[in-house]
Amino acid sequence: MGGQDSFIEMENPSELTGTIMAGDDAPYLLAGDVGYEITLTRDVPLKELTAAVGQTVTVKVNHIFRTAEATPRDLYIVVSKLTVHDPHSAS
Repeated sequence: MGGQDSFIEMENPSELTGTIMAGDDAPYLLAGDVGYEITLTRDVPLKELTAAVGQTVTVKVNHIFRTAEATPRDLYIVVSKLTVHDPHSAS
């Protein structure tokens, strides 16, 4: 039972808001204390994700998974839309 690639599908929120952080391999979403690895659908170009690093965003989540084994970021989301929040004040 269970290989290292086993994923457990969790309850799927329709949206998550957080900050896009620069990860070692790829940007990830930090929402509260939780880091989410991001997989993009064809609707979202990778350059849109990399351009949003350091910004607060809302993402439309199609699926959310967690790995069977704990890793630093053990939640994975499939994102079909990424909306960058406009900063109201540049300070």
